[in-house]
Amino acid sequence: MSEEKRPERREEGRFHVSLSEEQLNADRSSVDMQQYANIGASSRRDEVQAELAAARNVQARHAEQREAREHRKRNRVKGRKNRRIFTLTWVIMVVLVSLTVSSYLISGSN
Repeated sequence: MSEEKRPERREEGRFHVSLSEEQLNADRSSVDMQQYANIGASSRRDEVQAELAAARNVQARHAEQREAREHRKRNRVKGRKNRRIFTLTWVIMVVLVSLTVSSYLISGSN
């Protein structure tokens, strides 16, 4: 009676595949090759992306350096121009002040 009360056990998840050794090896090698190709492609893609990022960083650094050099050059040119204007302004002021003082001294303080 104890055997009648027990439910039948089903063996789930067990199945049988009949493949020859050649088919099994062929399938494994194709899967392995595809996996390695995918891994290789992704690693190559990552390497290329890393190289491109490094190249962009180098280009950006060169661009910043070039910009800084051009900025210094513009500042030197502006500095020369400002120095000339400042010198000319002071010369004109000295001439005007000297003319005013000389006219005051010549005409007197009447």
